Amino acid sequence: MAGFRVHISTGVVAGGVLFGLSLEKFELTTSLLSLGALILGSVAPDVDSPNSKSRRYIFRIFLVILITYSLYYSVEKKLNGLYLLAIPTAIFLLFQFVFQPLFTKYTVHRGAFHTIPMGVLQSSLFFLVLQTKNSIWISISFIIGFLIHLLLDELYAFIHVKGLKIRHKKSFGTAFKWFAPSFWSNITIYLLIAIFYYIYQKEIHHQFSLLFNIL
Repeated sequence: MAGFRVHISTGVVAGGVLFGLSLEKFELTTSLLSLGALILGSVAPDVDSPNSKSRRYIFRIFLVILITYSLYYSVEKKLNGLYLLAIPTAIFLLFQFVFQPLFTKYTVHRGAFHTIPMGVLQSSLFFLVLQTKNSIWISISFIIGFLIHLLLDELYAFIHVKGLKIRHKKSFGTAFKWFAPSFWSNITIYLLIAIFYYIYQKEIHHQFSLLFNIL
């Protein structure tokens, strides 16, 4: 299995290439977002590994975003000072002592988060949150990074040097896959993708049409 440094380094290099290509077709903001999405995708699958750096960094970023948004919401709604303190504190405590333990309990390394459909599902978040005419390009950038991660894991499992022999690790074949070991995980992931596509299919088709014209 490739380590964090390998994944993040490869993600940065691939993201840099994509950034350069994006600048020729898109504005700077879209190009920067595609760079960030690819790098994030290059480490995202390892969020299911309890002790991984990827998980620590992603969770911290997610927590900062949640707290920042809660503060913005409180100020926007002109809530009093008590809410400004209570809401971020509640989010922090729930995240640290409820969400993370539950996530650890119900996820396994190389499980559902190391599947191609999970990458598609996670990429849909960019589409939902950004809501711009180029959201689909940002989602695709994330998927590219996600697939690079899975392929690197398989490559490092396929070529494993032990002594003077090159052997395949037992983990070979467990990263780049279409289905998770859990039946219910598969049902949930594919169902959520189907629901997302059903709701946003017109916008998805429209953005793909724009993207093909741009490229």
